[in-house]
Amino acid sequence: MCRNNIQYCLATTFRELGIFPGGQSFNASLFRDAQLDYRYKNNSATGSIGLDIESILTQFGNAEFWFGCDAGTYGGTGRKRCQISVIGIGKKRHVYNNRNRVTPSGGNDYFESAVANPDLVLSDLIKAAYPEQLLGYRFTYIKPLEEIPAREK
Repeated sequence: MCRNNIQYCLATTFRELGIFPGGQSFNASLFRDAQLDYRYKNNSATGSIGLDIESILTQFGNAEFWFGCDAGTYGGTGRKRCQISVIGIGKKRHVYNNRNRVTPSGGNDYFESAVANPDLVLSDLIKAAYPEQLLGYRFTYIKPLEEIPAREK
């Protein structure tokens, strides 16, 4: 099942930085458990690693998957659209955000309950990377970016 030749990106953005989990973080542990090859898997940090856009392009320009993207659609707006298209992952259509369970007022359940449900986060990662392994499973926390914003459908 392991796809070590495929690079995975797990990041969100804050201001001008890409925020990546350190190699000993909760999310990096889930990547290991899902047998996903994460660039910082051997990093000793338990917190986050901030990277500028040049470093992201250099280190993740060939990644096949991006988990934790801030955008909701591939057509997004402004900087997020640029990051998705410049990195190149957007062309492969393997970009996921963590907005599958959001309240009408914008509360995101990923930030509330994912740490208490690592089994569901792990299942989400496996479903995205190895869809043939969990045929009947529906994503809990993550979802693929949409082609067209929901309000335009």
